Amino acid sequence: MKINIKTEDFKESELPKITKASECLRLVLSHPEFWERCSKIPYFELAGERSDWVRKSNDEIIEHIKSGSETLRPEVDNEVDIDLRIFNPSWRSRNVVGRTWTDVIWQEINRKFFNLYDFIKIAGNMFHEWLHKMGFHHDFRSTKMRKFSVCYRFQKEFLKFAYELYSMEASEVIEVKKKISFWSKVWRIVTFRW
Repeated sequence: MKINIKTEDFKESELPKITKASECLRLVLSHPEFWERCSKIPYFELAGERSDWVRKSNDEIIEHIKSGSETLRPEVDNEVDIDLRIFNPSWRSRNVVGRTWTDVIWQEINRKFFNLYDFIKIAGNMFHEWLHKMGFHHDFRSTKMRKFSVCYRFQKEFLKFAYELYSMEASEVIEVKKKISFWSKVWRIVTFRW
């Protein structure tokens, strides 16, 4: 699949990570084995989908994703069109990795997580938010069923496959988790002192 990414509000130094994430998206979404794995996701693991797609088969879902026919750009072009902005989080959105809305073409990524995550996790988040643009939805709040939506379940498969494809060392993945846990501890300390 062809990947088209338009960026806004990124610093010049942040663009190389977007380029790597874009290439990761292209490699994974062009790989037949990735789609084969997605086609084998058991039905009950997609039962948390909150759109009409909950009644569709995996093959129908995959066919729709490959078509590139987004809700706001319904033409079938077999391309991934991502309009990406970066945002500095407010207190309320400090734990939001990425977000989008149904009535705009933009998706946004939190600068905090953008700086902490490697390019594969950035690509995974871009894929997740783009799936919303394709018409897939999950619960707004963090419910038990949320992880069983197309967005989360396909993102999980994307990340597993991408890490295998790039043969990332476990230590590289663990390093990102260490950074996140360090900053979450700092945040807890700062928050509880008030």
